Amino acid sequence: METSYRILLFLFFMFMHMTSLSNSKSIIKNLPGFHGDLPFTLETGYVGIGEDDAVQAFYYFVESQRDPLHDPLLLYIAGGPGASGLYPFLCQFVVFVVGHLGHLPLPDHIPNQSSAPYTFPYASLQKSHSRSR
Repeated sequence: METSYRILLFLFFMFMHMTSLSNSKSIIKNLPGFHGDLPFTLETGYVGIGEDDAVQAFYYFVESQRDPLHDPLLLYIAGGPGASGLYPFLCQFVVFVVGHLGHLPLPDHIPNQSSAPYTFPYASLQKSHSRSR
C-alpha cells in the first residue's frame, strides 16, 4: 500500500512538472547562422486556450525596437513551432534575409534586415475586400 501511494505521488509531481514545462517561456538570444546575440528581444512559448488550457498554441513575441511602451501589440498566428512558423514571421514584417542552409548571405557589418513598407501601413482598414451575399 505504501509503495502504490509513493508511485501515485511520484506520478502526480511528474505530471505537474511536465505541465509547467509545456507552459514555460523562453527568451531566445541567438539563432543558427546569425553571428552574435539577436538585436531584438525574442520570446517564444506556449499559451493555453480553451477550458483547462486543453489546446497549447505556440507564440512568438518580439519587443518593439522603437517604443515598446507605446507601440501597439500585434498578435501573429502562424504554423510552428520551428521553421514553418519562424520563416514567414521574419519575412512578412521585416524582410529578414536567410540564405542557403540557414547561413546569412550578407557580411556581419551589413544589416540583414530591410523594411517591408507595404505590409501593414498601407493596408485598408475601412473596407473589406471580401464579399457577402
